[in-house]
Amino acid sequence: MDDRHRGPGRITEIGSWEQIDRARHPVAAFVAVGALVALFTVALVGLGVAIERGDRRVQFEDIAVPDVVGLTETEALAALEEARLILVVEESTNEVVPAGQVFEQEPVDGAKVEEGSPVTARVSTGPSGTVVPDAVGQQATEALLLLTTVGLTGEVVPTYDEDVRPGEVLGSDPAPGRRAPPDGVVRLLVSDGPEPRTIPAIEGRRALDVLAELGRLRLVPGDVSVDVDSDRPPGEAISISPAPGTAVPRGSVVDLVVAGVEPDTPLLMPSLVGLLRSTAEEAVSAAGVDARFRTVALPVGDPRDGRVLRQGIAAGESIPERTAVEVVVGIAPAPPTTLPPPTTATTTPSGN
Repeated sequence: MDDRHRGPGRITEIGSWEQIDRARHPVAAFVAVGALVALFTVALVGLGVAIERGDRRVQFEDIAVPDVVGLTETEALAALEEARLILVVEESTNEVVPAGQVFEQEPVDGAKVEEGSPVTARVSTGPSGTVVPDAVGQQATEALLLLTTVGLTGEVVPTYDEDVRPGEVLGSDPAPGRRAPPDGVVRLLVSDGPEPRTIPAIEGRRALDVLAELGRLRLVPGDVSVDVDSDRPPGEAISISPAPGTAVPRGSVVDLVVAGVEPDTPLLMPSLVGLLRSTAEEAVSAAGVDARFRTVALPVGDPRDGRVLRQGIAAGESIPERTAVEVVVGIAPAPPTTLPPPTTATTTPSGN
């Protein structure tokens, strides 16, 4: 068909002829514009709500990190929990800081972080090296063997001690439970018994004073003889054996020579308080005093056990003839013996 005879329209790419509506429709256009405006408004409101919620979700309070260096792990945990932060522990050896104590933190104190942020605390496990075993109370040979079994070397250091028997371990350096030094050498403090005593000087001293000093040194008076022909004043010490300045073991016997007492010279009460009973008996015997010893009970372990607590007449006082002087000695019961706990043998079942 000729194009001149065709009505208004066009030919579609596929199909038959399509009529085109060229008329105006104002109502439809108004409705379409209104729908677009409403849709845009809803989108803006939704965007505002999303932004508001988003700000609320990511906005956290900034918190200053507290200083936890120097605190124990437990104390650091409490401090960070109070600040609403999380503790992360990293353990590491440290030659200076004691075990269990924080020596470094990250972030550092004063730094601003968000609530709930982690704070790393590096906690000391003490110096590196083997832990020193407890050998106190063992014999030195046993303690050296114990150190060898854990890869350490023992060095014996003789140490005077008044109470612990010779050869027994008093302690160690480093102490038990501490880490051994890098060279692995542990110094064992081993009892060498009581420290030797030095015989006191006697020049110009009264025999009673010398005897009292011997008692304090825990030396035993031996033969106390009287020289009635001496030109020294009565009661003065003339000689002592071993000689003054000599080093002797505790408990050694010491002899003394004293200037004689004229018959008309009154007896003088010696100083007995603090002396062992055996020493006090020697002192009153040398002074010619008739002493009557009486004992009183003391608590367990009292250091005054076996020593004179008081005397009936004060030291240096004149004693009338035939006067009996009361001397009180303290007696403490021996401490109870602590037995080791019984050991239970473990039986391993044999296989079939």
